[in-house]
Parts: sequence; structure tokens; C-alpha cells
Amino acid sequence: MADKKRILVVDDEASVRSLLCETLRRCDFAVEQADCAQAMRQKLALEEAVDLVVLDVRLPDGSGFDLLRELREKGDLPVVLLTGLDTPVHRINGLDYGADDYISKPF
Repeated sequence: MADKKRILVVDDEASVRSLLCETLRRCDFAVEQADCAQAMRQKLALEEAVDLVVLDVRLPDGSGFDLLRELREKGDLPVVLLTGLDTPVHRINGLDYGADDYISKPF
């Protein structure tokens, strides 16, 4: 049996993390979670490699846009931005910074 694809969900809202993680697990993904930028960095440094990051743009200790740029400097790990910032400028910036997709809250 093939290994499950691993997804890291990064969002400071516990209810959003819980919903995403439960839904992704039901779809047979292995899911990790982080509630801030620091926790994301720690998970990526310590955990097994992940196949996708679902990343909130507004975190209490950093910008998801900045984290996306950090991830792009290190490689091409797929990143989907998840945010309540749903203006055309935010969407364009996210995609220009290298996001693979951009999902607006509420979803």
C-alpha cells in the first residue's frame, strides 16, 4: 500500500484547522497542523517531508506571504494560501509570490 500524502495545515483559528484536518483525513491524507509561523517552521524542520502546505496569510507571528517566500527560496513545495483577504490585489500578490492556489474564507 502506498504511503499517504502528507499535508501541513497552518492557521491560527482552531476551528478552521480542525475542519480542514478532519476533512483531509477523511480523504485519506496524513495531516499535521500548526497554529503560527514558528510552529510551521518547527514542523517542517522536524517532521517527515510534507507534500503540501495549506497556509493562512494572517498569522499572529508573521505573514503567510513572507512564509511563502521563505518556502520558495528553499524549493518548490506546493502551497495553497487560505485567507480572509480576498481582494484582487491580495490574490495577485499571493500567486505572484509563488502560491499554487488561493482559497478565500469562508469556504
